[in-house]
Amino acid sequence: MKRLRVLLLTALLLPLCAMATESTLVVELTSGETANYLLQEKPVLTFNGTQLTITTEAVQTSYERALVKKYYFIGDFTGVKEAAKNAVVYKQTDADHLEISGLSANDRIMIYNTSGVQVGAVSRDSDKAVVSLSGLQRGIYLIKVGNIQTIKFVKK
Repeated sequence: MKRLRVLLLTALLLPLCAMATESTLVVELTSGETANYLLQEKPVLTFNGTQLTITTEAVQTSYERALVKKYYFIGDFTGVKEAAKNAVVYKQTDADHLEISGLSANDRIMIYNTSGVQVGAVSRDSDKAVVSLSGLQRGIYLIKVGNIQTIKFVKK
């Protein structure tokens, strides 16, 4: 009998634990109750007058806005961690040079004008590169760093 209770309890709690680790929209009510909507169900929040309506692929629920304490997202749903791993940092060291750091081995550095014409390229031998701006006319330029980032700068 005890083993049956443990199995039943495990069967009831397992979906709740799995839900807590998934990306979720959480709605907290002033009564202390919470409602969870999995982001994989594509919840859509709509504000209409005094109502907050959440529509998913499976259900539509409305709440009186005055009874909603707050709503927020939990889980890993933004991809920010991946972008942060590949962060490229740049600074203008003087009027004619940009220093780019945080590069990986495969990153190519290409310089384009606003018409999309390539006006330069930079070779490098480490995780840093210095881009010379001295040969460029005044104007707006784009530096494409691999597939990670595009930097816009103005040559004065």
